[in-house]
Amino acid sequence: MFSRPNDDGINDLFALSFGSDLQVTAMTGSIFDRWGNLVYGSDAIPFEWNGFFADEAMMPGVYAYLIRCTYLEGSVEKERVFAGM
Repeated sequence: MFSRPNDDGINDLFALSFGSDLQVTAMTGSIFDRWGNLVYGSDAIPFEWNGFFADEAMMPGVYAYLIRCTYLEGSVEKERVFAGM
């Protein structure tokens, strides 16, 4: 379970990042509120969310995430999906 970042100086950015030894080729992620509404989506590497939607801070609460990551392991392209609340 994760709460939205709240500008308290601790964990103010929800992010999925990797060590420099992993070559990420694509990343697509979405954040949903408790009712399943999409509040944030990005295909940036790394995936990051600052807790805002339409330039307004989201209310404190529980949010779900779904992030699809494509990466190279040697010369083999692999995909992994990260999901949670």
